[in-house]
Formats: sequence, C-alpha cells, structure tokens
Amino acid sequence: MSSLEGRPNHNPDRTEKWFWCIACLEAILIIIGNGTVIYLVTSQKRLRRTGNWFILSLAFADFFVGIFIIPTFFACSRLHFTCSWDVQVLFFELFLFTSIGNLCAMTLDRYIAIIHPLRYPAVMTTKRACFAIGLAWAVPGITALAPVFWRFKDTESDAPERVFRVFVIFAFVLVPVTVLLLVYVRIIIVVRRHSRHLAILDAQLNFNIKRMATNNRGTTMKSSAKVMGTMILLFVTCWCLSTYRSLCAYFNLGQSTPLLDKLSRLLLFLNSAGNPMVYSLLKEDLRRSLIRTIGGIVNRCRRVKDGGKVGVIFSKTAH
Repeated sequence: MSSLEGRPNHNPDRTEKWFWCIACLEAILIIIGNGTVIYLVTSQKRLRRTGNWFILSLAFADFFVGIFIIPTFFACSRLHFTCSWDVQVLFFELFLFTSIGNLCAMTLDRYIAIIHPLRYPAVMTTKRACFAIGLAWAVPGITALAPVFWRFKDTESDAPERVFRVFVIFAFVLVPVTVLLLVYVRIIIVVRRHSRHLAILDAQLNFNIKRMATNNRGTTMKSSAKVMGTMILLFVTCWCLSTYRSLCAYFNLGQSTPLLDKLSRLLLFLNSAGNPMVYSLLKEDLRRSLIRTIGGIVNRCRRVKDGGKVGVIFSKTAH
C-alpha cells in the first residue's frame, strides 16, 4: 500500500483513462463471454442438464455486471450524468453478490455430483435445482436492498451502515471463500481416491468397453474438479484486494488510495469476465458445443462467400 502511494510521477488523469479503457474492455468481454454461454445453454438441448442450469444462472448474473454496472458507472463518473451514489452502490452490490451466490450454488451442485455420483440424480432434482438457484438470487438481492431502510433517510448515525458492511464482508466474502476452499479440498481428496480406485479396477478388467467406461467416469470427475478449482481460485484472486480495502476501511487498519480502489474494481469486473472463459474452455460439453457452433458459423460464412463468387461468375457469363 505504501509503495502505491509513493510513486512520484503518478498522474491521476492518465490513471483514470487507463482505468476506463480496461473497464470498457472487461465489459465487452463480460457481455460477449456470458452472452455466448447463455446462447449455448438455452439453444442446445444437449446442454440442458441440471448442472448447466447453475452455469446459466451464474452467466446471467455476470452478464448483468457487464451490461448494467460498468456502463452506468461510466455514465455517472465520466459523462457527468446526474446519479445517486447510493443507488449506484445498491445495484453494484446486487449483481456482485448475486454472482457470489450463484458460484456457491454451483459449487454445491458439483460437490454433490462428485461426492455422491450415484445419488446425484435423486438428490439434485429439477425442483431442488430451481430452489437453489432461486436462493442464490433471493438472498443476495434482499441483502443488497437492505440499506434502503437507512441510506435514504436523514440520519446522522452511521452505525447501521458500519454493521451492514462488516456483515457483508463476512457473509459474502470471508465465509464463501473459506467454505469454497474447504469444499474444493474435499473434492480433490475424493477425486484422487476415486482415480486410484478406477486405476485398480481398470487393471483388473479384460474388456476394452468396460475400460473405456471407467476411464470416462474418472475423466468427468477430474474435469469437474478442474473447473471448480479454477473458478474458486479466480474468485479468491479477484476479491482479495476489495476485501483488504473493506477490512482496512471498517476496522481502521489503514487508508486506501485512489489507485488501489481502481485496481480492486477492475479485479471484481475481471471475475465476471473470467468465469465464462473458465467453463467454456475447461468444461467438456460446453467446449464441444462452442467449437461446433463456431465451426457452423465459419462454414456458413464460407458458403455465403462461395455463393457470392458463383453469382458473380454467372452474371459475367450472362453479359
């Protein structure tokens, strides 16, 4: 923190321009990435599985970050629109908290799928999945809207705001981080144990078909664990600076700087931009659908291009 404050040639205007250039780039990545995931899951029947509904819900939450939070933040800060900072913070927290809630719901789904694979279809029914997704939206939404009861009233006491801030830090950052890390450690232990069991079982089998079946089960579990681990690591990395700033502000541990504030916001936006890249590249069914969709678009473009060439040839022949 002191090293950031001690830079001699720090130019606020230049920093502000770089901040908005990166933030706008992140907004574009958020909209394109999450929009692509939303399109794939909603348009292709093979992706309409229980586990992918959680990904769809998280994609919507992150999509709103790119389409609402960053543009309104830019309009209020740079275009000098008349804005209420309290309302802006309210929506800022609403979509960010919802993203955290959906990440936790998706982690719970994958935990059940990996730890109890045989019981998963009976445990995670469509009704229960919808209920979990509803909670992932309702709880953060109610929490984010709670400050309405005191922010818009003429009161000199800041006690409710301070209590709320401390609650948010623990309920939506520290507790989720701790739980997610513990869950992931448990998943890794189970995946390794299951992989060793499959290796022993595979060595005892003499039929290639059965060997392929066991290998597929092990590959699916490893893929799910890799996706969850990458997303949890991304979440912890992107929220650590914002959590540090909040702890310093509300426990009088130090004072933040404008540059540190901007970096923490960019990291929060990066979380919403990185999530779709993680499960689009690492989740096998989404990756295959994405490659298939891109291939179809390329083929259609080639057919249109070739059709245009044929049309030109025919027109020249006619003349």
